[in-house]
Amino acid sequence: MALGSKICIASDALINLLALECLGDALACMGADEKACFRLPSIEAQMRRGRWVGESWPRMDRAASADTAGRLPILPPPQDIATLGALNSREGIDEGEAYILARALEDQSLLVLTGDVRMIRALLQAPTFIDLESLRGRIGEGWLYPL
Repeated sequence: MALGSKICIASDALINLLALECLGDALACMGADEKACFRLPSIEAQMRRGRWVGESWPRMDRAASADTAGRLPILPPPQDIATLGALNSREGIDEGEAYILARALEDQSLLVLTGDVRMIRALLQAPTFIDLESLRGRIGEGWLYPL
């Protein structure tokens, strides 16, 4: 991670890291500090009530994990509402991902960690849709498929 970089972990990836009890290890591997690690505002509710969370991680302490996620700062909202709206309307990109991507387009020091290959494919299928070059090297599906 470059000095001064921030990271936003998409909700699905963050939930998986918390369920595996390896968020601290993952941040250490990336050289990230918790104060520079952002989350979406909806993560706590998703953690407590998300059906897939219970199905995927039946032994996970959802309340404790939600508390841990709640200690991470919330990613500031994007200022460019038009870009946010355009991303929201793109098939394969959900609301939370659109929020993160719109913010990443505005903040060149923001790295994005996601677990959603579908979103990355949606971006790659529409290269003129947004300035893909400004995101290059800052979005990764896990650590395996950097954009």
